[in-house]
Amino acid sequence: MAQEAPVMEAPIIENPSAGDIQSTPQTICPEEIAQGDYVKVTGKVPTDRLKDNSRILIRVNANYIYEAFPITCADGQEGFTMYLPTDNVKDTGNTYELF
Repeated sequence: MAQEAPVMEAPIIENPSAGDIQSTPQTICPEEIAQGDYVKVTGKVPTDRLKDNSRILIRVNANYIYEAFPITCADGQEGFTMYLPTDNVKDTGNTYELF
Protein backbone atom coordinates (compact mmCIF):
# COMPACT_ATOMS: atom_id res chain seq x y z
CA MET A 1 0.00 0.00 0.00
CA ALA A 2 1.19 3.54 -0.67
CA GLN A 3 2.74 5.69 2.03
CA GLU A 4 1.42 8.89 0.42
CA ALA A 5 -1.97 9.48 -1.18
CA PRO A 6 -2.34 11.37 -4.44
CA VAL A 7 -2.74 15.11 -3.96
CA MET A 8 -6.20 15.54 -5.43
CA GLU A 9 -9.68 16.33 -4.17
CA ALA A 10 -11.37 13.30 -2.61
CA PRO A 11 -14.27 12.08 -4.74
CA ILE A 12 -17.78 12.57 -3.36
CA ILE A 13 -19.76 9.32 -3.34
CA GLU A 14 -23.35 10.16 -4.27
CA ASN A 15 -24.97 6.73 -3.99
CA PRO A 16 -22.77 4.29 -2.08
CA SER A 17 -23.63 0.62 -2.53
CA ALA A 18 -24.92 -1.44 0.38
CA GLY A 19 -21.66 -3.42 0.37
CA ASP A 20 -19.68 -0.22 0.95
CA ILE A 21 -21.75 0.98 3.89
CA GLN A 22 -21.60 -0.75 7.25
CA SER A 23 -24.78 -0.40 9.27
CA THR A 24 -23.18 1.67 12.04
CA PRO A 25 -20.60 4.31 11.14
CA GLN A 26 -17.72 4.82 13.57
CA THR A 27 -16.78 8.34 14.63
CA ILE A 28 -13.06 8.96 14.14
CA CYS A 29 -10.72 11.86 15.00
CA PRO A 30 -8.31 12.32 12.10
CA GLU A 31 -5.61 14.96 11.77
CA GLU A 32 -6.55 18.05 9.73
CA ILE A 33 -3.96 20.25 8.03
CA ALA A 34 -4.98 23.32 6.01
CA GLN A 35 -3.23 23.48 2.65
CA GLY A 36 -4.40 26.43 0.59
CA ASP A 37 -7.91 25.75 -0.79
CA TYR A 38 -7.93 22.25 0.71
CA VAL A 39 -7.75 20.53 4.08
CA LYS A 40 -5.63 17.38 4.21
CA VAL A 41 -7.39 14.83 6.45
CA THR A 42 -5.32 11.84 7.60
CA GLY A 43 -6.14 9.07 10.04
CA LYS A 44 -5.96 5.38 10.86
CA VAL A 45 -8.50 2.73 9.99
CA PRO A 46 -9.42 0.45 12.90
CA THR A 47 -8.58 -3.17 12.09
CA ASP A 48 -12.19 -4.28 12.62
CA ARG A 49 -13.19 -2.02 9.69
CA LEU A 50 -10.68 -3.39 7.20
CA LYS A 51 -11.73 -5.73 4.41
CA ASP A 52 -9.79 -6.91 1.38
CA ASN A 53 -10.13 -4.36 -1.42
CA SER A 54 -12.71 -2.37 0.53
CA ARG A 55 -13.27 1.30 -0.11
CA ILE A 56 -12.68 3.80 2.68
CA LEU A 57 -15.81 5.92 2.89
CA ILE A 58 -16.03 8.81 5.33
CA ARG A 59 -19.01 11.06 5.99
CA VAL A 60 -18.05 14.61 6.92
CA ASN A 61 -20.28 16.72 9.17
CA ALA A 62 -23.27 14.39 8.54
CA ASN A 63 -23.30 15.70 4.98
CA TYR A 64 -21.10 14.50 2.12
CA ILE A 65 -19.58 11.02 1.89
CA TYR A 66 -16.06 10.96 0.46
CA GLU A 67 -13.83 8.13 -0.68
CA ALA A 68 -10.44 8.43 1.02
CA PHE A 69 -7.21 7.00 -0.37
CA PRO A 70 -5.66 4.10 1.55
CA ILE A 71 -2.14 4.53 2.92
CA THR A 72 0.21 2.66 5.22
CA CYS A 73 1.09 4.79 8.26
CA ALA A 74 4.65 5.09 9.59
CA ASP A 75 3.84 2.55 12.34
CA GLY A 76 2.62 0.01 9.76
CA GLN A 77 -1.09 0.42 10.51
CA GLU A 78 -3.52 0.95 7.65
CA GLY A 79 -4.75 4.48 7.27
CA PHE A 80 -6.22 7.01 4.87
CA THR A 81 -5.69 10.46 3.46
CA MET A 82 -8.13 12.71 1.64
CA TYR A 83 -8.10 16.31 0.50
CA LEU A 84 -11.34 18.23 1.07
CA PRO A 85 -12.23 21.68 -0.27
CA THR A 86 -12.17 24.25 2.53
CA ASP A 87 -15.75 25.19 1.57
CA ASN A 88 -16.94 21.74 2.71
CA VAL A 89 -15.34 21.75 6.17
CA LYS A 90 -15.47 24.04 9.18
CA ASP A 91 -12.42 25.70 10.74
CA THR A 92 -12.87 23.53 13.86
CA GLY A 93 -15.27 20.93 15.19
CA ASN A 94 -15.67 18.75 12.10
CA THR A 95 -17.29 15.34 12.52
CA TYR A 96 -15.90 12.34 10.63
CA GLU A 97 -17.70 9.01 10.42
CA LEU A 98 -16.01 5.95 8.93
CA PHE A 99 -18.17 3.40 7.14
